[in-house]
Amino acid sequence: MIAHARSSLEVVRSRVTSASVVRRAYAEAPIALSCPRNHGHAAWVFPTVLGPGYLRGDDHEHTIEVREGATAYIGSIGIARGFAGVSSTRVRATVEPSALLVHAPCPLTGAAGADVSQSVEIDLAEGASLVLIGSYQPCQEHARTP
Repeated sequence: MIAHARSSLEVVRSRVTSASVVRRAYAEAPIALSCPRNHGHAAWVFPTVLGPGYLRGDDHEHTIEVREGATAYIGSIGIARGFAGVSSTRVRATVEPSALLVHAPCPLTGAAGADVSQSVEIDLAEGASLVLIGSYQPCQEHARTP
């Protein structure tokens, strides 16, 4: 089964407090977004893939917008696993002036025969900040690393 799924997220700075808030969060199955409240000033978002992981034919696209003055932490719930076959995931982010994006996605492990491609495209405005943490960990000798 081929799963073309997308998610989109918009984080803004609150007009009432100095905290950042999620203004818009949308996800199509098998993607889910968890946006827990916290005591800090950043908006936290934890995307995950429901089910066992990336299956043959999966094609996931994530769009992140961090508006001016906002702070977003895009974290991880656990390890994602790629299974045999070709699948892909893309992240496209826009970070406006004086905004901060911390993107720390879950580590991706690949089973034998997995061909998972990942790409991240960031449009970073002047005066914006980015912390990008990425990882790909093949779990078997035959896994392909990009």
